[in-house]
Amino acid sequence: MSNEKYIEIVDEVDLKKIFLSLWKKKYFIITITSICAVISVYVAINKPNIYKSSALVSIVESSSGGGGVQSSISQYSGLASLAGISLPSSGGVDKTSLAIETIRSRSFFKYLINKNEILPSLMAAESYDPKSNELTFNDELYDPVLKIWLKDENNISTKPSYLESYEIYRSVISISKNPDTGYLLISVTSLSPFFAENLLSLILKETNEVTRNKDLLESNKAMEYLVSLSSQTTNTGVKNAINKIIDSQLETQMLANINQDYLLQSLDPPYVPEIKFAPSRSKIAILGTITGCMISMFLVLLQAIYFLPKTTIKPYRE
Repeated sequence: MSNEKYIEIVDEVDLKKIFLSLWKKKYFIITITSICAVISVYVAINKPNIYKSSALVSIVESSSGGGGVQSSISQYSGLASLAGISLPSSGGVDKTSLAIETIRSRSFFKYLINKNEILPSLMAAESYDPKSNELTFNDELYDPVLKIWLKDENNISTKPSYLESYEIYRSVISISKNPDTGYLLISVTSLSPFFAENLLSLILKETNEVTRNKDLLESNKAMEYLVSLSSQTTNTGVKNAINKIIDSQLETQMLANINQDYLLQSLDPPYVPEIKFAPSRSKIAILGTITGCMISMFLVLLQAIYFLPKTTIKPYRE
């Protein structure tokens, strides 16, 4: 009994046929590529310049920023124990992480926009005029003369919520830590080089302010408690131990009030950039042109493959 098998015969498509297919459609390829090139150049030209201001900062280790009370607890826990005072243990605070997470936090951003008039420049800016060095605002959202947010056709204010604004805020700030030195590189991007520098300066200033106020508040509460505790005891040894802890809180308050750079100190302060950070118009134009060329060639080859002769199946016997 003979076994019947099948073999598949397929016309080979070699490089020469591919090249000929592309050559026959060269005008189509040139047309599509040219259209994509023109579109990409138009897009590149009309994209606004983005400027980036950056600052190199270090963490101030000499202060008790980011945990003044906690550091005192750790330092004087032995004395507190001798005085009969029970204090919670403290594992210490990573002040670098504290600074980074403070800047990135929603609560800090809410504090920032409530204290400073930065929301219009962040959310309603449309373009930047390099001649006047001023931002142009969307006239449907914000009136820069009256300094008010407008209302839409439904009589609802166009002022964005702080959560909407927070998403934009997170997209324009960047923080990176140098693993070797521990220094932080913080940057802000904006349509305006002046606003980029201003916002970054405010971030550094308000981070120090928020941390200072937090430590002062904690220190004041600790002082009130310790003074009250001291007045309730007549034991000289206990009073001396309490006074040592009070002294540490006074030091915290002194450092908080005299140090302008309480947590973050600028090694290379924010600056007004003169050269745009983005976009790279040449890259946009080149990538757009290459994309158009690839798309047109793909369409030509797809058409050529579609019209290839069908595969034939022929039986043969052994």
